[in-house]
Amino acid sequence: SRTSQAKEREIFTPEDFGAVGDGTTDDTTAINNALVAGQSVKAKPGSTYRFTSRITIPSGKFLIGDRSSIFSMDTAAGFFDSTTLADYGAVDGVGFFFNSSTGGGLIGVRVKLSNRTAELIAGAVLVRSSTKVQINDCEFDNFSKAKVLRFESCSLSEAKNNYFHDCEISSATTGQLTGIDVDDNRPSGGSTGLVITGNRFKSITASAAFITAYGYQTDAINV
Repeated sequence: SRTSQAKEREIFTPEDFGAVGDGTTDDTTAINNALVAGQSVKAKPGSTYRFTSRITIPSGKFLIGDRSSIFSMDTAAGFFDSTTLADYGAVDGVGFFFNSSTGGGLIGVRVKLSNRTAELIAGAVLVRSSTKVQINDCEFDNFSKAKVLRFESCSLSEAKNNYFHDCEISSATTGQLTGIDVDDNRPSGGSTGLVITGNRFKSITASAAFITAYGYQTDAINV
């Protein structure tokens, strides 16, 4: 029936819109187009989607994976190459952005920075002024100068059962590496009704140069 066909097309893959998923092709446009078209976008298992600028998740939409597929943030010049803390919410400062959203989220998505040795300031996810957003069962690795997952002035949202690992900061000029951050930079009032539970953190580390400059200041969760 037409109804069942419409239901089937509520879920797309990035490949439906031209993504290659080989880790080399720029799949940014394909991912964006899939999110605009469908209620949910499901990553193809085993694919590596290279993207080069911030992807804004439309309100109520979900990006879904099984952690075998990777969304790789390319840190090359002109892509994710932010060098100042003020750029966290800019197109080159965060991978996935929820802005004034109601519902939606990332489920089972793995987000990885392509190169952390350059120590560029790039986080994985920013949820700003939103409600009922879910960041659950995701994996985040290889980040450096970052607040990897950020909530700013949000309500009734979740960060459950995520895995943060193998992130390292060596900078002697920027003191910031946090797994989950809540309201450090909030546009309005403080967040309410957040559920943060079941998250794992492993190998969130700092170099000797960083420790000399700042002391032990890596955080799993900072509220």
